[in-house]
Amino acid sequence: MWGQARIIYALVKRDIFVLRKGLRDDLINAIVKVTSIYIPLGVLSQYFGFTTDMARDVMIGAVASAFLSRGFVCALIDSFDMSEARFIDYKRTLPLSTSGMLIASLCSYVITLIASTFPLFILAKVYLGTFMPLSGIQWIAFFILYLASMIFISAFFLNIIFCFSFEWFKFNIWLRILIPMHSLGCFMFSWKRLYTVSPFFARVLLINPFTFIAEGLRAALFGNDKYISVYYCVPIVCAWTVVVVWILLRYVRKRIESGI
Repeated sequence: MWGQARIIYALVKRDIFVLRKGLRDDLINAIVKVTSIYIPLGVLSQYFGFTTDMARDVMIGAVASAFLSRGFVCALIDSFDMSEARFIDYKRTLPLSTSGMLIASLCSYVITLIASTFPLFILAKVYLGTFMPLSGIQWIAFFILYLASMIFISAFFLNIIFCFSFEWFKFNIWLRILIPMHSLGCFMFSWKRLYTVSPFFARVLLINPFTFIAEGLRAALFGNDKYISVYYCVPIVCAWTVVVVWILLRYVRKRIESGI
């Protein structure tokens, strides 16, 4: 057991070393992303009747959508590796169980996602200023939801790259999976605002786990009054996380053991 833990630690440490080389670019990307969102929001709120609540909803939704884009980059690298580079073949020669290999990949994804996305919240606070008071943040709920979201998205993309070929991944993942989940995930509007317009469509969006990620983050940062309560979102996202990790460790493990 300890031997496997040391191998997992070594694999994760290697990925962290690679990640450190790109931290500067990740920070620049974070600044560009949040700034490019803030500038048009400022214009809209001033000249086109875009309320402050709507502006901050879009800001946090855009930050949450970065989880998807960064997870996609991680998955693209690994999907290419499985098709061409085959570093995974080296991993399979290690005295490490298939579950251990998947856990190492899951840990690396989570660390990469946190390093790439957490600065976005800091920048969002800088731009939103008094509209995002630190005293109003439900810190425990926020961090639980944020960590669960990182694990969910990591397992979600790992499931995809082990279930589909690199060719399918390149041409289809955005059109068939990511764009629908993004468009129907309440990233650009709050669920309760949508419910006042179309209760039926709002209920349909509850099928999407990203709805609870976006809404839960808003509720944790701004309060539960105008969003789905964070106390509903946290257990739902955690439940989805358990499901996708279970699928990863059960069914994907069988696929690896039978030959990738």
